[in-house]
Amino acid sequence: MSPIMMSLLLQASLVAPGPQTFEAAQRASATTQRPLVVTIGATWCPACVELENRVLPKLAEQGHLANVVRYHVDVDRERALAAKLLKGNSIPQMVRIERTPEGWQASRLIGLPSTQKVKDFIDGKSVE
Repeated sequence: MSPIMMSLLLQASLVAPGPQTFEAAQRASATTQRPLVVTIGATWCPACVELENRVLPKLAEQGHLANVVRYHVDVDRERALAAKLLKGNSIPQMVRIERTPEGWQASRLIGLPSTQKVKDFIDGKSVE
């Protein structure tokens, strides 16, 4: 196997969403007490592809996805779920859902900001 193919397979395995359904991702988040990070995008969206194929693999290599449950919503395949989760029509969007003393809270990142802002968002830091 070529080094390029090995690299692509490694990157895919690092950021591949674990749970197969949104409901399973929610259960995994509740069970493990890890935040649920949902990416919402489409294969035809250049910024979405950049997020999924460059930014998230880089952050996964650095260990920033280890403490969250991750799920990806393709707006064309899961239209109803995307409609519930999206704020407005812009993609990509990331939604971080976590349990707090006040209950479940969601925060959102819209568009494709810098890798540092995506990292901070995943880590639960304010990105304002």
